[in-house]
Amino acid sequence: MRAIVPKDARSASSLGTEREGHGVVIDSKGHILTIGYLINEAETIDVFGPEDKPVKATFVGYDYATGFGLLKTDPPLAVEPVKLGESSKLNAGDPALVAVTEAPTPCKGSG
Repeated sequence: MRAIVPKDARSASSLGTEREGHGVVIDSKGHILTIGYLINEAETIDVFGPEDKPVKATFVGYDYATGFGLLKTDPPLAVEPVKLGESSKLNAGDPALVAVTEAPTPCKGSG
């Protein structure tokens, strides 16, 4: 995805006005989960799907607790959304995509 942020946006001086990154399609309605700073304050967002043609997207929200952002393409991309599940139901060898919502607790040394 590519986002264009106005020059006078609060984050423009530290994160730039042109941002590119990736996201995960989470439903068939066009919702994509991404890192929030990529789309925060964006005036335009383009998503590039399997055909590599830009699809317009709109900012849906930003979660300050996790740092995740949500956007929606119109029309939805012609891709199968990732299946959300529970890690407790995984078996050895099952494919999985993990998204961390908080920093892990640092390990304490034994010495």
